[in-house]
Amino acid sequence: MQNPTAKRGQTDSMMGSAEEPAMKQQKIEKHGVESSGTTGVPEESVLEFVASHDGVLLDKVVKRFNGSRRESVVEILDSLESEFKIYRKNRKYMMM
Repeated sequence: MQNPTAKRGQTDSMMGSAEEPAMKQQKIEKHGVESSGTTGVPEESVLEFVASHDGVLLDKVVKRFNGSRRESVVEILDSLESEFKIYRKNRKYMMM
């Protein structure tokens, strides 16, 4: 049988680590940065990057804007595609 104080100690250390990310998130929010930690990618920058290539894969676009979340880059590409500024063929994004 395990000592009850040993169990409590294990639980306390788990609780402390679970609370830590919430504290870090608060600190980030205090400085005016989005809580998700993402930076906005300007549509124009993505459009220029696609225009400078003769077909570019999603992974290459994501690498270029490595400070941003993949989902943010995909949203911008989808938006540009819906505005008929770019199109996708064989998994590559190209200018219209």
